[in-house]
Amino acid sequence: MWRIADPVPPHLFCSPMTLANAAHMQGKGMRKTWNSVNTPRRHESITKRSEAPLFDTLGLASSTRSAAMQSLARSFVAYFVLVASAALGVVFSVPLVLSFRLRQWFFARIYRVVQAIFDECWNPMRKDVMAYLDNMQSHDEELREKGLLRVLELGAAYGGNFPFIRRRIEYWNVDPNKDFQAAFRHQLKKYPKVQLKRHIIGYGEDMHELPDEYFDAVVMTFVLCSAKDGAKVLQEVKRVLAKGGRLVFVEHVAHPKGSPARLLQHLSTFFSAALVGGGCHQNRESWLVLEAARFSKLEMKEANVDLPYFFSRNFCGYAEK
Repeated sequence: MWRIADPVPPHLFCSPMTLANAAHMQGKGMRKTWNSVNTPRRHESITKRSEAPLFDTLGLASSTRSAAMQSLARSFVAYFVLVASAALGVVFSVPLVLSFRLRQWFFARIYRVVQAIFDECWNPMRKDVMAYLDNMQSHDEELREKGLLRVLELGAAYGGNFPFIRRRIEYWNVDPNKDFQAAFRHQLKKYPKVQLKRHIIGYGEDMHELPDEYFDAVVMTFVLCSAKDGAKVLQEVKRVLAKGGRLVFVEHVAHPKGSPARLLQHLSTFFSAALVGGGCHQNRESWLVLEAARFSKLEMKEANVDLPYFFSRNFCGYAEK
């Protein structure tokens, strides 16, 4: 048996919706017990918070106020961008519905703006999961002698994970959106440890170009939310991973059923999935898809971060074949 840890109170400067959702979680008694699938698993809940008394010094009070202002400013800009994107989606709904290429073009530009705003909150999770690559050795003898690891990333977009790769890797990428390529290659030039072997325009559900048991690791950040079939993606991941290989992941997920945030995620998913968000579904329970994939080992943490309710609940961790 494995258990979700007791929910940690959201850190001080959550948005009102995050606080309302946290209150709902506490009211519903979110201590749950989950059945394991014959594999050892560990699941934690984490959040950023200070260990010091809140106003023990004038300096801390000042820094706290500064952090509050930064959080409020980020929330205002984030909601403005999201509302503006939805409004544009409504205005251009007919061409967006009719043209897949236009949706891809639009999403590639919105995604860069959203990531620029949210990176401060998401980057610690990216850094944590990329660290799971540090102590690995390649199953390929030639690469092992060179100190390289063969890594496949699904949906790299513009290469947001590159800053957190601390070792030399032979890098492969599968991404369906052509409109990220220019930004991707520009970002790649900054990180010589990431040695691009092949860039494939395609989907994680069908990676027939890639051989079985070929990769030491697969990286997947914010992919299952927009996958056409998450179960098929993970089947393909298991196929291309070498024995003992790792999948490292970060995914934003649905809030608890019946919570105010979950209801609003259902409403916002219409715009993001159908029009402006590249197929992103904020209301997916992606941790269940990961569990159902039956990796030999699965470790994940729940992280509640200071973001608009659409993306504030996240799961990150790794799985081993």
